[in-house]
Amino acid sequence: MLQIKWDHPEKSDVFRWAVYYKYGNKWNYRILTRKDSSLDLLSEVTSANGKEKNSLTAYSVTAIDRTGNESDFVEYLTNPSK
Repeated sequence: MLQIKWDHPEKSDVFRWAVYYKYGNKWNYRILTRKDSSLDLLSEVTSANGKEKNSLTAYSVTAIDRTGNESDFVEYLTNPSK
């Protein structure tokens, strides 16, 4: 399990958070409320067919304001030594 935590210097400008996460080569995301400041992600997931296991390889957190403007996407690798 990996817990991602974040903060923003201008919290009053944030309306939503977008948390992007990548298992294997596939990106997905969750939209969270302004009150959220962390998300737990599994370090590994099994594919729908049950045959493949994919590790969490990267994530990003962006801030979204009320008009839909999104902050810059910065990719963080979960295991940069690999």
